[in-house]
Amino acid sequence: MKKRILSALVLAPSLILLVFLFKKIGLWAILLTSALLAHRELFKLLIGTSPFFLLFLSSLPLIGALGGVWGFLLGSWMALFFASLYAFRVPSFEEALKRFSLFGFGLVYLNLPLFYFWEISELPDGFLWLLGLTLSIWCGDSFALFVGRAWGRRSLAPKISPKKTIEGGLATFLGVGLGFVCLKLLLLPNISWRALAFIVLGVGFLSQVGDLSESLIKRASGAKDSGGLIPGHGGILDRMDSFIFTAPFLYYFLRFS
Repeated sequence: MKKRILSALVLAPSLILLVFLFKKIGLWAILLTSALLAHRELFKLLIGTSPFFLLFLSSLPLIGALGGVWGFLLGSWMALFFASLYAFRVPSFEEALKRFSLFGFGLVYLNLPLFYFWEISELPDGFLWLLGLTLSIWCGDSFALFVGRAWGRRSLAPKISPKKTIEGGLATFLGVGLGFVCLKLLLLPNISWRALAFIVLGVGFLSQVGDLSESLIKRASGAKDSGGLIPGHGGILDRMDSFIFTAPFLYYFLRFS
């Protein structure tokens, strides 16, 4: 627990400071680094190795994102094209199919949510919303951890993640709500309470869906954590999972509401 708290106290301010100082370039650097590390962990979990060429290709969509949606799509297409050529050289048909399928899955599962982070930053007050989303999810995770350990009795998804409890899941909504209420009171007073309630419910629910989806991947590979990059927290995938579905949700809500 001490390692978890210390890591959070170092990592969170560092990332916020990087974005504060360098704005979009800082955010882009964080997203690109996250994509590379997350793909590496995903490959390690499911096929036991992380081919350097495929890791390089996984960066192309977010490099293209600097040019907007069409740049992201072009980068994704190029990544899939060269991944296909790479698969042709793998001696085993089964291994080639496994690597190519996993790479395509990673583009959707990892790169697409990260791209929505970039798109949120393009919206009015986008950086404030990203800050609110990040801090709210961290609050939700912390509430779930403490409440689940102290009062958790009923398992939320015993086959996928036995330690996650219904009580901890409900506490997630409280933590997410606290984060977004602070965002409204301190930085974005114009957002209505009704809209805020909808965001809290959506983010609180979808963050747990993302968490369980990553737990399913770890369960299939027999791993407890996706990696050991962040002391007390596991790997980058363990920190990204709650954003996989929440970032697209928040983008579309802000874009069309």
